[in-house]
Parts: sequence; C-alpha cells; structure tokens
Amino acid sequence: MKFQEIAASIILSLLFAVGCGEPGSTSDATFRTAMDGVDADVIESHMEVLAADEMQGRGTGSVGYLAAARYVADRMAEFGVQPLGGHDSYYQQVSLLATRIDLERVDAEMTRASERRALEWGVDYLASPDCLRLGAEVDAKIHFVGFGVRAEDQAYDDYADIDVTGKLVAMFSGAPETFPPTIRAFHSLRSNKRRHAAEVGAIGILWMQTPADRSKSNWSRSVEHSRMESMCRVSEEGAPLGVEDELLVQIQLSESGEDLLFDTMTGGLKTRAKRVLAGEAASVELPGRLRLRAGSIHRRLESPNVVGYVRGSDERLAEEYVVVSAHLDHVGTAEDGEGDRIYNGAYDNASGVSMLLESARVWAESPTPPRRSVIFLATTGEEKGLLGAKHFAERPTVPDGSIVANINMDMALMFGTPNDVVVFGAEHSSLGDNARIAAEAAGLRLAEDPIPDEVFFIRSDQYPFIEEGIPSVFVFSGMDQGEGVEPGLEAFRDWMRDTYHTPADDMNQPIRFETGARFAQVGLAIAWQVAQGEGRPSWNEGDFFGNRFGAH
Repeated sequence: MKFQEIAASIILSLLFAVGCGEPGSTSDATFRTAMDGVDADVIESHMEVLAADEMQGRGTGSVGYLAAARYVADRMAEFGVQPLGGHDSYYQQVSLLATRIDLERVDAEMTRASERRALEWGVDYLASPDCLRLGAEVDAKIHFVGFGVRAEDQAYDDYADIDVTGKLVAMFSGAPETFPPTIRAFHSLRSNKRRHAAEVGAIGILWMQTPADRSKSNWSRSVEHSRMESMCRVSEEGAPLGVEDELLVQIQLSESGEDLLFDTMTGGLKTRAKRVLAGEAASVELPGRLRLRAGSIHRRLESPNVVGYVRGSDERLAEEYVVVSAHLDHVGTAEDGEGDRIYNGAYDNASGVSMLLESARVWAESPTPPRRSVIFLATTGEEKGLLGAKHFAERPTVPDGSIVANINMDMALMFGTPNDVVVFGAEHSSLGDNARIAAEAAGLRLAEDPIPDEVFFIRSDQYPFIEEGIPSVFVFSGMDQGEGVEPGLEAFRDWMRDTYHTPADDMNQPIRFETGARFAQVGLAIAWQVAQGEGRPSWNEGDFFGNRFGAH
C-alpha cells in the first residue's frame, strides 16, 4: 500500500472521531484521490515561473506582479476555478498610494543646551515616508516610553502618569517578556502602537530595537529596503486608510542613533532596556530636542488580488466560504547597486502560491465538489502591510459573514524531509483539531510554535481575517528532520538572517518539492474538513483573539 493511501486511511478514521465542530467526513475514494492528486512536479513548475527573473520580484503593482497575477488567473481558468474578483473577473483591484522618502528633503539634528549634532541618514536613522503629506518638519522634546504599550488586559500602561502631548516618543519593538506569548504578539503590532501614540497626543515616533531584536537584524538590509516604496490603501475618495494623521514623522534608529539619544543618562539605554524587558514601565523624558524634516514622493496605483472559487454543492452550505490564501507579491527589485538586484521571492512566497494553485486544481478536478464553497485568494501588498488581505477581509466579494475560515500558506521552507509541520494559530480555534488530523494525513506531526518570539501568527495574511472574527491558521514549514527541533530551527534562523528578503531567495537554493507537496496536503486537508463539515469552525473558549474579535 502506498504511503498516501495509508495516510488517507488514518485521516478517514479520524474524521469521524474528532469534533470541529465536527470535521467534515468524506468517502475513502474521494479523499484518497484528492491527497494523491497533489503533485510535487506541478508545484515546482509553478515556482519556476513565479520566481523567474522575468517576474522582476513581483513588486506590488509592478509589471512583474501583473504578469504573475495573469499567470495565476490563467491557471485558475484552465482548472475550471470560477472567477470571484467581481464583474466576472478574477481580479479584485486594490487602490493604493505608493510613497518613498525624498532624500533631498531629509535631515535630523539633536540639540542639547548649546550643543548641536546632526544625525546621518542611513547611519544613525532611517525616515519613514508619509502617506498623508508630502513633507513635515518638527522640533520637539523626546519622551522614552518603553514599549509604547497600553495593555489594559495586563494592567500595564507605558503612558501612565506622563504627558507626551506635542512630543516625540521613543519606543522599543515588541512587548514585555512577562506577557503571555499570544498577548505579547498582539501588543507588539506597530499599528496598535501608532494608534496609542496618537491617542495620547504624540506627534511622532522614534522606533528602536531591543538587544535581542538587534542581534537578529541587518542594518544594511534595512537601509536598502528603505529606498523602496511603502504603500497604504486609499478609499474610493482617495483618502489614505489605516494611518494616523496626528503622527507627523516616524524614524527607525540604528544602534548609533539610540546611543546618541541616551548617552547623557546614567547607565544609558541598556539599563532602561533591562527594566522595560522585565515588565517595568520605565518612561522618562530625555534631555534636549530633536528637529526632524522628512519629505515624501507620492504616486497612485492599483494592484489586484486574484480571486477564484469552486462552488459548493450543498443547498444550505454553498453560500458559506472557506478561504485558502497565499500572497503573490514580493519586494521587487533593488533601486541601485551591483550584482543581482532581483528579489525573486521563491520561498517568499512563490512557494505558497504554487501550493494554492495545486490545491485549486485538485479541488476543481475532484469528482465530488465541496459542500461549502472554497475561495482561492492570491493577495497583493502583503509585503507592504497585508494590504490585499485587509482589502478582501474588509470588502469581500461574497456576502458579509459568509466566510467561515481562512487557511493561509506563506513561506513554505522546503528544507530536507521534516517529520513535523508548524501551523501557526492552531491553538486558538477548532481549526487546531483539523490541523492535527491534516498533519497526520500527510504523514507529519503537528508541532507547537517553536519560535513564539517571532510572532508569525500576526505577520501574514491570516491576520486581517482574524481581525474580522474569522478563525484562521497559517500553514508554515517543518523543523524536525529526525534530530529534534534545534537543528531545523538553526537552519531557519540562518535562512532568515542570510536569505530572507534578499536576491538569494531564488530557485538556486536547496528546495525539496516533495516536502512542499506534503505541506500542500496539510493545507488541502484542513480546508477539506471545513468545506465538507457540518458546523462552522469556532474560537476556543476564552481565547484572546476570539474574545477580542470573535463578536465582530
């Protein structure tokens, strides 16, 4: 008996035994055909196209991205997946404003007593472009506010008993280590921190890194990426969405920039960092003032999500939808420099889109259609802030409230032959049971999150669905290749340090497509259970995200 047949038998027995509410039951032959139908060679062929130099890194809205979107839409049509982008099209257009920093109009100067010192862009700091205005200049005092977190659920407030009205606030990335991992992840979001800073009257943010985050970062890479465009969504009237009008400037400080701010304080930044990391609010006003000037260059564009679906067969459930997603965009090309300038994005995320396309083909060719409808969503603008997923989650091309789950696939690292798979978010909802069954069906073990400090659950396209109250998971990769998790974790960290968001993420790196096929089977099997099941997925009792967003 083939491995896949054994795996299918396992899942079929489990499908009847575990609640989802009730993972979907299916026939032996139908499910076996679906699982056996996932083809590693087809995944490879899709990746070869999507990560080719001709796609120019698939930068959001670029010619290369539009070519990749056409490829995905053409494959959906070829498979018989119906269009669902709107107006009988596969394309759901997302209106965007692209902005980049104008280096001719950027400078910064620190003043203490009679001493003035200029900060050097690219050495001491990087300025963020602004979606709301073409330029801004501030001259203000600075208040260090720890993490810049306001967490009522943890009785913690970095802004308690201080007044930062009209000031710049300097804050660390992340949240206190004393917070539980899930809650820490939520309060680490920059969007939350920006909102809090604006609420208390700050006029700008100086972003800093904790010592742990700095040890994993690459400043020269940050400088290179800062020359690229940032983006925000805009309304039908052209107004930027998701930005705070009160914040006039935002900059990222390097280690030298941080030292400059704190060099007059006893113990400096490291002393403050220890107190903050321990969960102690350690806010303090810094001596002197900082003058910042930042100019931005704007352009309007549109970039499409690609959306198709396989219609459900159940008269009652066909108007409910399971969304399988993967982001199609990457970071494009470098502005200047020598050598390879194309960020091909093979693992990030030609891998996930290729798995999505193979899942779409298998669903479309299945002799038994799903009971619920299944949407296949290739998003734009993930690298710019989950923009395409936010647009679809907030403005779906199906009725509000009809999406029951999201299964997202991103950066499937096909290193070797792991015996496990990480499905971020499995612990938050009934999709965790589906994920465990799916992993076993693919001959894998469902692993716990081995890198909770990286907060991946809020860093990809499943998160906008979570914010809409929709149970979601993120099918990632495996870590254990028979020698425990640590060797795989070390390989992952090496890849993140040396290859992630660089031109080296191309088809020349080691890739085992058979491993990718198994990860694709996991995503397929999770979606299969939800699509064929009777009840909707639900948040676990008392879950943080369920409590916060579940009644949305």
